[in-house]
Amino acid sequence: MLADSENTKAQIKLDMQAIGFLNQECDRFMNLYSQAQANAQSVFNFYLTFVTTVVGGVVLIVQSSEENIETILALLLLFAALVGSVYLSALSGRYAHAGRYAHAIDSIRRYLIETMNVPTPAIYGSFITEGYESNTAEQESRLIWLFPTGTYQMFIAIVNSSALTGMTYLIFDVANANSGRTIVAALIIFLLSLTIYNVYSHMIINRINRGLHVRIDLGGTLQLWAARE
Repeated sequence: MLADSENTKAQIKLDMQAIGFLNQECDRFMNLYSQAQANAQSVFNFYLTFVTTVVGGVVLIVQSSEENIETILALLLLFAALVGSVYLSALSGRYAHAGRYAHAIDSIRRYLIETMNVPTPAIYGSFITEGYESNTAEQESRLIWLFPTGTYQMFIAIVNSSALTGMTYLIFDVANANSGRTIVAALIIFLLSLTIYNVYSHMIINRINRGLHVRIDLGGTLQLWAARE
């Protein structure tokens, strides 16, 4: 199968018009990739602003002497975790679209190299043969689902998990629970929620990248998906 594919591509002759079209497509996806990366940075910057506001609110509440301060703090932390989940969904969507565009760019480059028989250094060997592999390393490993999908996502997941942990601690404190049980429950909530956030981010990315293609408008295929752009 691999040999037949290589022979077919070897017989293809690209004229200048075809090469120009593929170069334009490559440039188009490069621009889309840059926009996706910039959008991810913007989402993270907005999230940092939101976290700063929440921290300021927590400080003000702690400094006040109002009654039911634990309940107010718990609700604020729950709100922070819920909003953070939305930011995590949006950021994962940007990650996924950036991956789609990068895949399209590599596919075009690989196609041009093969069909034009461009001599390349040995360092290009793995890049060219990679296109024929059926599964990527991430798809082959199940453990990857337990790890973050990026540094921005990891930060948001840790902050959200910390907020849920703090909320759990306050709830147990209000209930006058045993300190040992409170710490254990808070630790379990932190580890469990962190894992769930990592798995959720992978689910979004895999859902968007399922059956990778060069379609830019995904409205017809992802109408019900929260991370859709």
